[in-house]
Amino acid sequence: MAKVLRPIGHEERLSIVDHLDELRSRMIVCLAALIAAFGVCFWQNHALLDVLNRALPHVSTSSGQHGLAAVPNESAKTRAGLLQAAAADRSLAASPGFSPAVRQQFLRGANGLTNAAKNLPRTASAQERPITIGVGEPFTITLMVAVYFALLFALPLLIYEAYAFIIPALNSQERRIAFPVMVAGPALFITGVLFTYFVVLTPAIHFLQGYNSTRFDILVQAKSYYSFEVVTMLAVGVAFSSRSGCSHCSSSE
Repeated sequence: MAKVLRPIGHEERLSIVDHLDELRSRMIVCLAALIAAFGVCFWQNHALLDVLNRALPHVSTSSGQHGLAAVPNESAKTRAGLLQAAAADRSLAASPGFSPAVRQQFLRGANGLTNAAKNLPRTASAQERPITIGVGEPFTITLMVAVYFALLFALPLLIYEAYAFIIPALNSQERRIAFPVMVAGPALFITGVLFTYFVVLTPAIHFLQGYNSTRFDILVQAKSYYSFEVVTMLAVGVAFSSRSGCSHCSSSE
């Protein structure tokens, strides 16, 4: 069994059992890192969900857009209609042509409509939240987001363990090519993820969400929304990291 987890020299000779022992030890380290990262991510799941919800279209009460941004305008129209109906009931209550009991009913109706108008939200939240449909979806989606972020945070260690296991099979010339790729790959992956989050996601979601929005009643489902964000970040991160491998391979030729 491998006692120390370290990259083994190219000249060292290990048996199949020793290689399997080393692989098992490194897989245990990777699994422990993933479990620890998952525990931290699940503990801070509210912050992670807020990070992902940042790209949703922001609500504007003065905007004429449809979909998510149309909710505040509809609330304002409903409030105005309730207040108009309450004013009509009060005018009828003041009319001398009705009995006192009927005028009292009109007053009670006007007060009820006024209270209903006051209870309507005057301003919407800074941004809408995605919806869930199933009974257990809030819990399962929270677990899914925690797993995604745990994989993202543990990725540098996973890449190091993979490198430490594979590097003994490479000769000195191959190591000169592989080492810069292994170092630059995780950094470029993280760069691609951050670039996607801060530059790409918000305009892309706003465009896709607002396209032909006057023809649809737009609701954002949490599972598909979070999956779209994470898959997009992973795809762009992989594209950034694979670019480093291609550039190093071409330069070595």
